[in-house]
Amino acid sequence: MTSLADRAAQMSPKAREMLARELVRAGTAFPTDICEPIAVIGMGCRFPGNVDGPGTFWELLVDGRDAVHEVPPDRWDAAAYYDPDPQQPGRMTTKCGGFLGDVAGFDAEFFGISPAEAAAMDPQHRLLVEIAWEALEHAALPPESLAETRTAVIMGLSSWDYSILNVEQQADIDAYTSTGTPHAAAVGRMSSLLGVHGPALAVDTGGSSSLVAVHLACQSLRLRESDLALAGGVQLALSPFASIAAAKRSVLSPTGRCKTFDAAADGLVRGEGCGVVVLKRMSEATADGDRVLAVIRGSAINQSGRTGRFTTPDPRAQREVIAAALRQAEAAADSVSYVETHGTGTPLDDAVELEALAATYGRGGGGCALGAVKTNLGHLEAAAGVAGLIKAILVVSRGYIPRNLHFAHWNPNFDASSTRLFVPIEGVAWPAGSGPRRAAVSAFGSSGTNSHVVIEQARKVSPARRAPEPLVSTLVVSAKTPRRVAAWADALADWIEGPGAATPLTDIAYTLNHRTRYATVAAVVARDHAQAVTALRAAAAGKPAPGEAELQDGLPRPGTVFVYPGLGSEWVGMARHLITDEPAFDAALTKLDSMLIREAGFSLYEVLASSSELVGIEEIYLSLTGMQLALTALWRSYGVHPDLVIGHSLGEVAAAVVAGALTPAEGLRVSAARARLMTSDDAAMDALQSAMRSELAGLSPRTATIPIISTTYETFDTPVAFDAQHWAAANVTNQAHLPQAVIRAGADHHTFIEISTHPLLTQVISKTLGSDYRSVGTLHRDTDDTITFHTQLASIGKSAPDPPGARLADIPASPWQHTRYWIEKRSATPE
Repeated sequence: MTSLADRAAQMSPKAREMLARELVRAGTAFPTDICEPIAVIGMGCRFPGNVDGPGTFWELLVDGRDAVHEVPPDRWDAAAYYDPDPQQPGRMTTKCGGFLGDVAGFDAEFFGISPAEAAAMDPQHRLLVEIAWEALEHAALPPESLAETRTAVIMGLSSWDYSILNVEQQADIDAYTSTGTPHAAAVGRMSSLLGVHGPALAVDTGGSSSLVAVHLACQSLRLRESDLALAGGVQLALSPFASIAAAKRSVLSPTGRCKTFDAAADGLVRGEGCGVVVLKRMSEATADGDRVLAVIRGSAINQSGRTGRFTTPDPRAQREVIAAALRQAEAAADSVSYVETHGTGTPLDDAVELEALAATYGRGGGGCALGAVKTNLGHLEAAAGVAGLIKAILVVSRGYIPRNLHFAHWNPNFDASSTRLFVPIEGVAWPAGSGPRRAAVSAFGSSGTNSHVVIEQARKVSPARRAPEPLVSTLVVSAKTPRRVAAWADALADWIEGPGAATPLTDIAYTLNHRTRYATVAAVVARDHAQAVTALRAAAAGKPAPGEAELQDGLPRPGTVFVYPGLGSEWVGMARHLITDEPAFDAALTKLDSMLIREAGFSLYEVLASSSELVGIEEIYLSLTGMQLALTALWRSYGVHPDLVIGHSLGEVAAAVVAGALTPAEGLRVSAARARLMTSDDAAMDALQSAMRSELAGLSPRTATIPIISTTYETFDTPVAFDAQHWAAANVTNQAHLPQAVIRAGADHHTFIEISTHPLLTQVISKTLGSDYRSVGTLHRDTDDTITFHTQLASIGKSAPDPPGARLADIPASPWQHTRYWIEKRSATPE
């Protein structure tokens, strides 16, 4: 009987839409589109050949590397288990396979898993958890943000080797034994760690498991069971058991090489690996602005049925599953230019698959390349399908088809001359064409369950107009502990020096900003890659360096105080970079400069731009106030605003302006008057005070709109009138009470920012309040002031907004901190 889904898949889009509306109107169906495209927005993988992500996977493919090697000694003794006779009991016909390193290692601490539970967990489950996390990071989705969402977790697993080792080792049974190895526990634990509520399914159909998982995830999204899906699979060969069994079926390659579709093909090579993709409905991925790596247009699964032995492949079933996937994709077979095949390298399986491919993709114009990642990695069994899918995604997104290994002549049971099929023995550019690049992926399980997926290149979306590259970038490295931050900073420096050398710092910063922000953070500010690497290395080593922000553990607490010091912070060359690099600072200084020229006849702008020395006390006084006001505007331009201000000595002038008690012109007038009177011939205090009162008699201070603490009074409860009397008497003669003012402010505020061109008071503030508070400066003498300012900005957890047009970069995943976890042999035999 034909299902409604099969019938609908054969309808035209218009007829299908009409049917869907009728079903919804009748209340018998959800408002779904069974052919809705699914976006792949993230990928994670770990494969043989030191592949630890999509980037290194692509390098392996392009380089044409064969990652198959001799069985590592931590699995089994390759020589002891080898015999060329496939029927020799307890022996296998190969010493080779595609193996991962460090399968015993796991970052249990990161996930909050106890050592006892971690040791009981099948290493396949551990690997899935880490790779799923990396895939979410690749998708710019902080895993913690998924809590309480309808996120599906559907994974393929088929191996039970860790359970076999448990029996062989006679391991002790504890509370975690029953939840450590069942396949259901892998997806259940992952869903629990993420806190998600979508379907959680473990799929075992043999070699098609992970591609079937992808198909089921797509269907779950289309049916609105879930809004996001993690799909993939994992395979580890921890015991010789399955290889011995495969040898008895005569399917292992005695030469240890997978020669897919070649006349010399002599069997499969077992391999290991894990791959996970992050999936989302295309419409929502577009609306959310996600980076789309490729689009799954159609997928299908079926079963071979009665074929003599159920493990025997059936060409008709393979043809039908391909045709069903193409129907759902609404794609013609000859629009597909690349097929990532199942390609086991066994003569029978290859011949059957080639027959099905010739009947479907073999007709039409143009060429269709056949690839098989098994020639690079071996047969990853439950993870084989997702490995092929990730390869196909990389191929369509990059427009290049890597060469297939170990191919010279076609399988003698197949005539390719009448088809458009070819095996690329050298890497080739994607064939030119008018439509999007389209590819397909096959995975056929030994269970008889077949799967096929049709993907295409993501539509090129016109990106936001890319802003000019910012002059500095802030790279924020975040992790759960200082040790992890150091390791991450070091790994990121390695990547920037190597594969990421051509990646704009803007994109690196943008990508880091879309990773999970933990309480422990290191931030570095740099103008170029070399500066970034130097600062990251210093952060990793715990050594101070230019551009490295001093950060405290924990998230910033509320309450920001701007502190304005008195004289002594000026230096030749100060703020020279800010004039050209920071528009807000330049605009504020330009506006103030016209007032300075009217008030004192000198241009602070010209002095700073030319790195000239300030001459005379009037220029020094006025430059202090002018610089403090311009630096305040700079902080505000990045969203940092004071909740309270403190003025110390002459810095009280700028503090009063920022608080709203004086206008900028009035503040400059106060500074100018004080400077002129301090240099007058009559230096007697009484005369100075009288003259200042007279010069400032017209001052009309207003009620402050931002709370202000004046350090010139012992009590802080009485509002201060910033009139002529205050400036002529209290501000000039009273002793400053800075520590007391800071303690008072610290009752409700936790971040203190000194607004000056060189820190004068930050140490006093830190010593007064202790390490629970943050005390930072703004600029620092004889440094690149743009770098210094952004470093201080980063030190309070702030940074420049992402510039328009910034893109996600394929930076590596943050490194795991692995500890070895393995089953222990039972210590004693019970009586």
